[in-house]
Amino acid sequence: MRHQGRFLGLDFGERYIGVAISDESAIIAQCLEVIDTDQVNVWERLDQICAEYQLSGIVVGLARNMNGSKGMRAKQCEAFANCLEERYPEISVELWDERLSSVAATRMLKEVGQREKKRRVRDKIAAAWILQAYLDGTRRCLL
Repeated sequence: MRHQGRFLGLDFGERYIGVAISDESAIIAQCLEVIDTDQVNVWERLDQICAEYQLSGIVVGLARNMNGSKGMRAKQCEAFANCLEERYPEISVELWDERLSSVAATRMLKEVGQREKKRRVRDKIAAAWILQAYLDGTRRCLL
């Protein structure tokens, strides 16, 4: 059994939601955009993305503490994932441990010589990192 169809990766934050999308074979994740929750209706934008890409699944980064426990941010991520499940019952919604995704995104930016001028760039890279980790991790389990 293999993943089929596109998956959406979300790095849920207080002001920004980093968004990534997989290819149709669900092998490679790529940055898509950042949703600024102060300027955009999140649900309208997610409705548009879901309609455009005909998603098979949504992966939400679960912000656990470094010791694995769940703090306030993890609870907010779980609540957001529950809202996604209610709004899109036909799409599978998964939570995936996102520890160090922002650190990895910042490191990637530095390695390619980019200064992190805007947090938004890091957020969509973190979303792609979360989604790629999910795709790789679940593919390993399916082999």
